[in-house]
Amino acid sequence: MFNRSKRQPGREHLGTALLAISTLTLIGILRGVEEYGIGPTIVEARLILLPLTAVAWASSVGRSWEIENAVFRSSLVYLGFGLVVVALYHSVRFGVGTSSSRFITIDGVEQSSRVLTQIQALMLLLGALVAVERWISGRGRIWFWVAALFLLSIVISQQRSVWLASVAALVVAYACSDRSRRGRFNLAFALAAVAGLVGLAAVPAAFAGILGSGEDTATYDSRSYGWGQLLQLFWDSGWTSRLFGLPFGAGFDRLDTNGLLVSFSPHNWYLLILLRLGLIGLAAFIYLIFSSMRSVLRRPDRRIGAPVAAAVLVFCWTYGLSWVLAIFLARSVTGFEPADRGAAEMEPRKMEKM
Repeated sequence: MFNRSKRQPGREHLGTALLAISTLTLIGILRGVEEYGIGPTIVEARLILLPLTAVAWASSVGRSWEIENAVFRSSLVYLGFGLVVVALYHSVRFGVGTSSSRFITIDGVEQSSRVLTQIQALMLLLGALVAVERWISGRGRIWFWVAALFLLSIVISQQRSVWLASVAALVVAYACSDRSRRGRFNLAFALAAVAGLVGLAAVPAAFAGILGSGEDTATYDSRSYGWGQLLQLFWDSGWTSRLFGLPFGAGFDRLDTNGLLVSFSPHNWYLLILLRLGLIGLAAFIYLIFSSMRSVLRRPDRRIGAPVAAAVLVFCWTYGLSWVLAIFLARSVTGFEPADRGAAEMEPRKMEKM
């Protein structure tokens, strides 16, 4: 992190924010080991340590366009095709389930019958955003169909959090695109609306399940009910914990709407940061994101970072920040800075050739 701040003059504040988050994490771990022991402390600390490690790695990888394209963009497209195959396989074997449907495996384990998990669906969305970027950049009509395939699979997956992330990402992508290219977005939105109406008329039963999933708020109501209890616990813990967070290992015990005790992660990254890193840690995280996003929007060749970040940040409202997502969030908000002015002038030319 220190090396990164030295290599990018004028952006030392990013290294400072990361250092603050790392320091608060270390303090929380030391307090947790003293109060709860090393076992519970490390188990909880992994929720932040793994994303922090992923961010550190993704922020230190080389700064060339070829590396970014090969490691962080093409990988998402290839992964997207693999996830489409997974969704197709699950739909054939188990059917296309709804947000509330379950099935029992041969060994008696109850599982959701949705064709993709929430992380899989979000990774598919990131691949769709890469395809959208390439289509908008004029690299061929094939990328429109790739994006359409990925987004259709996301709709079928019935992961509501990813639906919201998709809407946020596409709105940001539209806002960040040049006015001369917004006609393609308008055409795509019109085609999606027509396809939706045709599908609703042709296969009403399938769309009824999708609409029903969109209206089902039982899961979110249960989570938000528990969030209120955790916030009250945080606020009652005193100013030391309010500023620096509760020690790792304290747990997340709360009651859901059915009166059952729930002890796992609160399914909200911002709440998790607040509970374990306090108001200072949450402020450092928000500052890090907004400062980085402002830098991203100033570079037209890096504006894909804005919709990618929007997708991950909206998703994190109802889930934690997985280390896998942290890799792409870090790349989206930091990007690759050219080593010198000559490299900066070469960057657009390389993009045009690809």
